[in-house]
Amino acid sequence: MNLPEICLFRNRQFCPPAAATIDAINRSFKSINVLIWQVVRKRCGVMNDFISLTLQAAGVVLAADFAAGLVHWIEDAYIREDTPWLGRWIGRPNIVHHHLPRRMTRNTWWESNKELLMAMGALVIAAGWLGCLTWHVWLGCLTWHVWLFALVGGNANEVHKWSHRTRRENGRFITLLQDWRILQTPQHHTMHHTNPKEVHYCPVTNALNPVLDALRFWEVLEWLLEHVVGLKRQPDSSVPGQGIPPEWIAEMRRAG
Repeated sequence: MNLPEICLFRNRQFCPPAAATIDAINRSFKSINVLIWQVVRKRCGVMNDFISLTLQAAGVVLAADFAAGLVHWIEDAYIREDTPWLGRWIGRPNIVHHHLPRRMTRNTWWESNKELLMAMGALVIAAGWLGCLTWHVWLGCLTWHVWLFALVGGNANEVHKWSHRTRRENGRFITLLQDWRILQTPQHHTMHHTNPKEVHYCPVTNALNPVLDALRFWEVLEWLLEHVVGLKRQPDSSVPGQGIPPEWIAEMRRAG
């Protein structure tokens, strides 16, 4: 090894400018490494947060879809025109929908969703009153999860209505969401209106219905209700062999 190399690497006291330069370079590399690590950690943290929030949001949407499907199943299986309290309010529109599915596309947003919107309003109020000592606690109970659940659940029948409209009626944006399988597709919902109309109750997405139907979830619930409390599924006059449609349905058909 020549003298300059010895001076540079072994005996820095005889060549302080070179030693100082090397120290500066080392510190620079260390600073760059620390900076890169901080950036990577920050980006990974942001990505992890994004993935976590996305999964939470998806879970909330599926929960709202399931809740809407549960309400839909109860209406289809047990509420009829002569059902006390609920017959005229829920039973009659449901009969119309099974006999004349496209008729719901004439409804306004409020007409389509008012029952679910009231239920979601009650949910938000209940969530708020879980902590009512201070405004801070009250607002803390109303997390974005509750608001998202209420938003999706309250508009579930609007998404249901979109499943009965044509692509032209829905417009490009809704049609795109259906094509991307973010919202339930008309083809998927058609299965619910295929006799005997006992499957595909969830109206918001395509995700839950195949799973619930494969597990025979609704069938098991109906069996339990019949054998535990004696509540039997009611006949659906829109299904051949299950009764005669009301006369007012025939009049609606004639009127178009």
